[in-house]
Amino acid sequence: MQRLGNSRVLLLDRDLLAALLPDGDLDATLLVEVVGSALVVRREDAPTPDSAAVEQAATAAAPDVPGLSPTERLVLDALRSGSATRGELADAVQRAPETVSAALKTLKDANLVTQTGRDWRLTPTAKTRLEADEGKRFAGLPPSLARLMLALEGGPATAAQLEERLGVTRGAVLAAARQAIAAGLITKHNDSVPVYRLARQALNRMSAE
Repeated sequence: MQRLGNSRVLLLDRDLLAALLPDGDLDATLLVEVVGSALVVRREDAPTPDSAAVEQAATAAAPDVPGLSPTERLVLDALRSGSATRGELADAVQRAPETVSAALKTLKDANLVTQTGRDWRLTPTAKTRLEADEGKRFAGLPPSLARLMLALEGGPATAAQLEERLGVTRGAVLAAARQAIAAGLITKHNDSVPVYRLARQALNRMSAE
């Protein structure tokens, strides 16, 4: 997912396209839908995936660092064992090199990785965040709600700001926010632009850790 002007566009790399259309049928219809906090692309004739299974697949083996996509978290986790080239990272996280390049750019902009020659490695900031295990306070929550809670630790935010912090679609933000409000974890303040804040229950949960 990338920005194009004021819009977002979904770019499918060659590896993903080959997986979705192994027979090379470029006339086949692909469906794009939000399932939980993930954006799912599937063939029209494929069954609708279970939201729990999607959440598990999206976050499998990835450290729960708020504000990053599943691929970015996987890249960080892969670099824990030492420096690696883009190609080595692509093999390690099973993503296309172009997808890994985009993830590395985001991580570099966030001062989480640095590059020397062809090798990428973690910055001290990234090592600190990974060692802190930021997601443990909300380990009992679904991944989408845990990431929302962690994002709101940085302060109250609008839906647009949460979209940027989490790197997910507006629909995914609003769906997670509705669940969190129903669970009493966050509150919504209807000013001129609605603002989301952590509720007392969430704050008590954090202070108890």
